[in-house]
Amino acid sequence: MHSMLNREINDAFLRAYKRSESADDAALTDTYVSIPSLESMLRTPQHQVVYGRRGTGKTHILKYLTRTKRNGGDAAIYIDLRTIGSAAGIYGDTSLPFPARATTLLVDVVEAIHTSIYDLTLSEVAFVDLLHEIGPRLDALADAATKVKVTGDVETETIRAASSEHSRERSLAIEVTPAGPRVSVGAHGSRTQSQSSEARRTERGPERVHVTFGQLSGALRGLVATLPKRKLWIMLDEWSSLPLDLQPFLADLLRRNAFTAAGVTVKIGAIERRSRFIQQGIQGDYVGMELGADTSASIDIDDYLSFEDDRAEVQDFFGALLFKHVVHLMAERGGGSSGYPSAQEFIRIAFTEGPAFPRLCFFSEGVPRDALQIAALAASLAADSPITESDIDRSNRAYFRRDKEGRLSASANDALSEIIQLCTENDRRLIALRRPKQTTREVVQELYDFRLLHRRAQRTSLPDRPVSEKYDLFMVDLGCFEDLLQSGKIRLVDDGGRAPGIVRTARREDTSSPSRRSSAVLVPSADHWT
Repeated sequence: MHSMLNREINDAFLRAYKRSESADDAALTDTYVSIPSLESMLRTPQHQVVYGRRGTGKTHILKYLTRTKRNGGDAAIYIDLRTIGSAAGIYGDTSLPFPARATTLLVDVVEAIHTSIYDLTLSEVAFVDLLHEIGPRLDALADAATKVKVTGDVETETIRAASSEHSRERSLAIEVTPAGPRVSVGAHGSRTQSQSSEARRTERGPERVHVTFGQLSGALRGLVATLPKRKLWIMLDEWSSLPLDLQPFLADLLRRNAFTAAGVTVKIGAIERRSRFIQQGIQGDYVGMELGADTSASIDIDDYLSFEDDRAEVQDFFGALLFKHVVHLMAERGGGSSGYPSAQEFIRIAFTEGPAFPRLCFFSEGVPRDALQIAALAASLAADSPITESDIDRSNRAYFRRDKEGRLSASANDALSEIIQLCTENDRRLIALRRPKQTTREVVQELYDFRLLHRRAQRTSLPDRPVSEKYDLFMVDLGCFEDLLQSGKIRLVDDGGRAPGIVRTARREDTSSPSRRSSAVLVPSADHWT
């Protein structure tokens, strides 16, 4: 019986939704795993930026929040900023004038809001009866979109030209006549002199861009006044997919229009190091929004998924995540969950006893998408048997090489090799990088984006360093050490509940205090990477 059940489970793992944008609303609800402290902050009607690396669940959370707010009677819309406009490539076309690119983006976002609310009005029962009131307000919003305009100074060029011309004529002629030779002076030769000058002056100063919103703010307030409960939630996902130079102008549109309309709440999904919300002016003015001033405190999903202090918590979370995905997918095929009535029972059937499932949790490093990907690869190896520790190890190694390490630039690969060597030599995988000199380097951002470094603390001081020096702490991904683990050169050590540490097997000194060792910090040289 278990053989057939394991085949069904492993088949469901292979089909599990790895990217939330490909799932329908029902799947999002069925597979959502709540983190109470995070969810309570997101449900507050305050404008917020929700940070998180790819795969941490920003899209899933924003779509789930959209659905729950609709179920509660509020108007809630979700917009993927990668899909707005009929020709999204225009935003990044730097051959076009900047004002044209910025204007197109703002108009497209307003039109996306208009379209989403219109679709909501037609699809939700609570809104259909109000179509006669909402319709004219939507028309006013569409008209207001045409008044949005970004203008800027243009380069000026002045050309001044001057010319002069002077000519003189002289001639000497000898004429022979019947009466004899005759000398005369005439105009048979000429000399012309011409002079001209041209001055060209080009003036280039700091570009001053002006944004005109027209009646947009009033149109938005009028629309919200006609909605049930007079509330509108706008979820803007994939903010970081927009060109950096245009992002402050969209932020400015939100601050000056959506943020000033009573009843409107905006949540933005973004990648921290790929986002720019403000452009400072010359005299203290700015375009965009000030995070923490124009918005409430930003949320970083990574902070809620690290589970550094409680191994049981991380295993409960990922157990529920895998359980809900499998149950949903099996239900779609007419199956059920009678073989495993709880997440704990499901894990007992799906994995062999011992370290198989805990090892999956360790390798995921708190990233849901990584857990689903590794589980799917392991399921393909297990076939009709429970997933073993060996299946997890092989799958993590393949996933690491294909989806993480295999996509790095040459400079990031070099930096990663140096990190691995440094960690191995010191039996630690926690490093500290100086702010801002090291943390802002492109190779660090690349390693972080590809989930090879996992941030564990920000703006912290180190005991043996000056208080004025601030550091971000990063845990190096366990997959970086997979080859060393397989060869037996290092082994994982239990640290009493936290993420596992590493130690060389040739080490002879006492290893009875892994917790103290794993919390020690390595500080690479300030010029470690270029």
